Order: sequence, then structure tokens, then C-alpha cells
Amino acid sequence: MYPGGRGDCFGDSYMLVRVTFIVAGIIAGWAFPAAACAQTTPDQILGISEPDPGGGWVGRAVSWTKAGFDRASRGGSMLGFWDVGASIPSGGSAASQIGDLEFDFAKSIGKNVEAAGAVVYNRESGTRLSVGFLDYHFFGGMISSRGRIFAEKGFHIQAGRFDIPLGGDWKYFASKDRVTVAPPLTTELVMDGGYNDYGLRVVATHASFNYTGYVLRGFGGGKAVGGRIGLTPFSTPYAMGGSRDPLLEIGFSFLYDTDRLGLPENRIAALDLGAGLGRFNVQMEYVARDSFSDVDRSRIQRGGFSLSVAEDLMRIGKFPLKVHGRYERFTRIAEASIGTADGSDPICPSESLTRLGAGVHLTFSDLVILKSEYQRFPWAGDEALSNEGVPRSALLLQLVFLF
Repeated sequence: MYPGGRGDCFGDSYMLVRVTFIVAGIIAGWAFPAAACAQTTPDQILGISEPDPGGGWVGRAVSWTKAGFDRASRGGSMLGFWDVGASIPSGGSAASQIGDLEFDFAKSIGKNVEAAGAVVYNRESGTRLSVGFLDYHFFGGMISSRGRIFAEKGFHIQAGRFDIPLGGDWKYFASKDRVTVAPPLTTELVMDGGYNDYGLRVVATHASFNYTGYVLRGFGGGKAVGGRIGLTPFSTPYAMGGSRDPLLEIGFSFLYDTDRLGLPENRIAALDLGAGLGRFNVQMEYVARDSFSDVDRSRIQRGGFSLSVAEDLMRIGKFPLKVHGRYERFTRIAEASIGTADGSDPICPSESLTRLGAGVHLTFSDLVILKSEYQRFPWAGDEALSNEGVPRSALLLQLVFLF
């Protein structure tokens, strides 16, 4: 399940069309050569390099479209992606999913002001501004609208709507940025698909640490405050060339959310770690969340742990291949139920789930990504799986088009 409940299912009558479309996409992607990266550009800040104009008529059309946007916006930058997928759950029928069509944009307004955002379309919710903010930076340059917001040096004040940095998975909400197909349980079940809100925040990146602090509209009728601090002791954002991802980053984040009466509605704390060890990339996070009912102040505690390891294998021909494995654990504890004072009758049974997963990530070109993943809850009871609405096991496939 994608953040925000993405996905739209179709019947088996469309299977032939889907298969033909996917195969055609793979063949088209195979024909496009990988793009060469030069100096850092606004497109790279947004998270993708420019496709090679000589890579066929699709590559040239993408370049012309982006160049047209650059001219119309007088120096702005735009990229987009669209994903389609399929899931084959155990004990159920296969279903296809059409994900979000997203356009990310950034525009510098003078020396110190930037406008950035992401416009998203899907069949369920239509078109919406998923991210959109004005950024004033005292020093530094443009900043990504979502994802790796700490990649560039600077001190920024932002007002608008943005993804909230809680834990580590918030950097990979977009399918183009995620190595896996599905988000971890920390995002899917603890954070109900991820958190995105309106508010005011500051974002800063220095030589060996970064931080953000924010005031938000909140989950309900009150307000929320929080922040994150990240330590990057072995890297510097000022280095020229090479990867902008730190060798090691350790982050701590928190959020305190109140209702209309000023009483706590959500308390969230998270610890995350990211490390690049040669061909290996390690991502780990722990998220703990307490949610309070505004009816009788009953509390539900949710916690999640996720550890994923990805290896960048030798190239198959000219296409980079990554394999990954993931271990996850989720717990839910209900301390009291609605209408009771002693907490003897819980809202739902206290439960614990463990999920294992593995998959591959293959980039055919700068325009096509193919991903597959198998995941399974090996020791969970049927009742716990039913309560959380997840299958015992599932095979997931996803094709991401970049433009």
C-alpha cells in the first residue's frame, strides 16, 4: 500500500492490455542509453538527471518539454514520474494498481527566494498540490521539494505544505526514490501511510549535522510542533562532486500534536540510521507513536522497527541492478477502550507482526525503473493479519516511468 492510500484496481479483463503496456515500457526503456551527469543543476537538486536527448524520440520529447518549461518559467525546473504495478497476494486474486502521476517543480525568484512543489494526480483523489511552499534562504541554494532536503548546504525558512521528516522513510515517499516497492511497516501501519501537512518550518544543513523544526496544522483541530536533528560525522555537504548522500547519518525526530482543547492527540518519536558501505546501503528506523481518543482519552500505542540492506551488484550489460532484503516488526497495544474506565476491554487485541521481504531494483535507463518484491509475515496469526488488513504474503511488481 502506498502512502496516502494510492492505487486503483481493475478486473482481469484488462490483463492483456496491462501486460502489453508493461512489456512495451520495458522494451522502450531498454532502448534509451543512460544519461551522463555533469555539474549540479536544479534538476539534480529535484532528484533526477536530464535524459540524453539523443536517446530516441521519447528522450528528445522529454528534453523539449522540459526545455519549454524552463523557457516559460524563466529558469525554473521540472521533472515527473508515473508508476504502475501489480500485486499477487496469498489467498487472493492478482490486482493491478495505477499509482500517482506526479510533477515536481522548482523556480528561483530572485537571489534568496524559491518556489517549489509537487502536483499529483490519481484516479481516486484527482489533482492535488501534494507539496507546495515558498522558501527563503539566508545562504545556500535551491532545495528539493521533497526527498533529500538536507542534500544542499544552507539555512531555509519555508511556509506551505511539505512532507514531515519523522524517522528515515520520509525521504523515499516518491516511488522514483524508493528501492523497494512497498514502504516499511513504520510508514504503512505506524504512520498510516506517511505524514504531510501545512505549516512553517526551518531547514538547515551544516558541515556535520542538519536539523529542521516546524509548527503544523496538526492531525485534528489543534496544532503540532516537532523537529528532527541529523548527525553526519564523516561527510560534508560542501565537498565537490561525488554522491551527496552522507557516509553515515543518525537522526532523531519527534512530534507533539494537540486537539482543540490543547490535550495531547499524538506523540511520536523516531530514531533512524542510514549508512553507505561500499556497494551496500543500510537503512534502519524505529518509530513509536501514542494516539489518544478525543472521546474518552483512551490510548493506542504503536511501534515499528525496520532494517533494510541493499546491494548495488555488478551491472548486467549497461543496466545497474540492486538487490535488497528487509526485516520489520510492528506492535500495537490498546490500553483502554471507548466507554470503559479501567481499560479491561481493549479496542482491539494487542498484537505483534514480523515481516520479511526481498526484491530487486533494475534501472533500464534514466527513464524506466523495474522493481519486484516478495514479502511475508511468517509467524503472525490470521486474526492479527485481518485486523491490520494485510495478506500473509504477496508478490509485488512495479514499473516507474521518469520524465
